[in-house]
Amino acid sequence: MNDLERDLRELLDDDARRVSTPVAAPEGLHRSARRRQVLFAGVVGLAGIAIIAGIVAGASLLLPLRNEGQPAVEGPKATTGTMNGITITYPESWQLIDPDTAALNGSPTMGESPLPRIVLAIAPTEKPETFGCPGRAPEGQSSSFLMTIQEMPLALDGPSSAPWPVDLRAMNVGAAESACYPNWEFLRAGWTASNRTFEARVGFSPDATDEDRAALEDAFASMTFEPSKSGGPTSVTLGTGTAGGEQWTLTANGGGGGIDLTLEAESIGAGTSFFSPATGHLVPGSTVLGEGSDRQLVAFATIPTDVVRVDGTAADGSLVDAEVFDIPNEIDPGSNAFVIVAPPGRIELRGYDASGNVVARGSTGRTEAPSATGSS
Repeated sequence: MNDLERDLRELLDDDARRVSTPVAAPEGLHRSARRRQVLFAGVVGLAGIAIIAGIVAGASLLLPLRNEGQPAVEGPKATTGTMNGITITYPESWQLIDPDTAALNGSPTMGESPLPRIVLAIAPTEKPETFGCPGRAPEGQSSSFLMTIQEMPLALDGPSSAPWPVDLRAMNVGAAESACYPNWEFLRAGWTASNRTFEARVGFSPDATDEDRAALEDAFASMTFEPSKSGGPTSVTLGTGTAGGEQWTLTANGGGGGIDLTLEAESIGAGTSFFSPATGHLVPGSTVLGEGSDRQLVAFATIPTDVVRVDGTAADGSLVDAEVFDIPNEIDPGSNAFVIVAPPGRIELRGYDASGNVVARGSTGRTEAPSATGSS
């Protein structure tokens, strides 16, 4: 088993994703693994391609768009379909696959899944065993290519906030010894259109022809996007950072008279729910990332919209500044959010308005017991 297969197995294993929340977290803290459980319940190979960007970074440009991003597959053998607000033109011999019908997002009876969510897939065949793990399909029946489109929380900045059209870029995934995708080439792209953020994953087997590649390139570039049926974003990526040697991402999800903040990192996913609008009584969620001397406490919470700065006094007496994020009014008009990274232990928090007055207070984390130096 090579690194790619091992990473995919670890990433897609539900038990591994259900990491328990640290004891330092408040009672309301819960794992965001429940948000991803549905997504990962489908075909392992397809879901792996849809989220493989979390394992490896994009590399050099491979497939630039043609004709200024407006090409479409032409000729009598082309067809056009619309799925989940995405319209795409592709060869009629190919299959436009509904991820919900194919159970890639869990049971079809579960209704709309939380983001991220696979919203479209396209392959030469609709049989899951031929594109879910083509390397193990019967000889002559495996899929030669696959494209999935996944809707993500709305990206306010960063690479995925780039406007459509965008370029597909190569991914250096080292698939030479992969059992399911032996010697496949993978590409990815991220963009935002119609107030929605998407991620594309494209894979080509060694059997894919130049015609297949060109047609899939044209199909990708032909896509158009409709706004969300909800009329606005319900989930948004607020920002990213690093703590304990791990990258974290903070996401806000609105609805139900409150707001959920979810913090995800390589080793854990955790979230908590807050009332809306936020008050000056700060009750953050928190977790510890990293190991040994690299361990750091990460705390996050909503704050009133008049709070422009947050800092805290850490357990070692140091003063630490937090990062403050604006939450779009479509998600929650009465709250913003912050993340603070500090040494492990208790931290006293303060929020300031534009005049420098303290208008919010709170604390989080536990006072760590001193290490034993001997027996009594």
